[in-house]
Amino acid sequence: MSIKRVMTHVTAFLLGMVVAAAFLCFTENSGTTINIPEGLGKVHTYTAWQLINAPSTAQNRLREETGMNFDADGFGVIDGRYVIACTDTYGLVGDRVDFHKANGQVIHCVIGDVKNRGNSGCNMWGDKDGQNIIEFIVDKGTWYTGHAAPGTSKCHPEWDSETVKAVNLGKEEYVKTASVR
Repeated sequence: MSIKRVMTHVTAFLLGMVVAAAFLCFTENSGTTINIPEGLGKVHTYTAWQLINAPSTAQNRLREETGMNFDADGFGVIDGRYVIACTDTYGLVGDRVDFHKANGQVIHCVIGDVKNRGNSGCNMWGDKDGQNIIEFIVDKGTWYTGHAAPGTSKCHPEWDSETVKAVNLGKEEYVKTASVR
């Protein structure tokens, strides 16, 4: 085999390794800490899990794999973690993320939906120009009848604090099959 041909194969191999490494960097968020600018993430909203139903999506596959389970307050939960929607700054569907509040509280979450940054008022941090980082996924029947918003005096007042950082812990094994990256 000629030197030129060997070099072509070596170059192709190295290029493939670089592409594979780049793919892993952009698809595996485990261990990533995201420091959030001051003043953001104090507002929390909610959406019904029953309204997230587009077929052939990571959101739907996650729900099919794990079930649509709620705690006593009607919050969507997977393995004791709150199911939320947030921007892809923090991860993708199926990622486990811990959101740290300025008052020391930690909200343990699983991303069940990713917010669309193309929506009016949504930036890389969240809706309302980053004021709303966490949108809880809840039971429609429990919450859409006048339920108080999370982080208010009638619903988890301990969450009434800015969000200062998020730590992406990656996916659980059962979630890896449900999520598309």
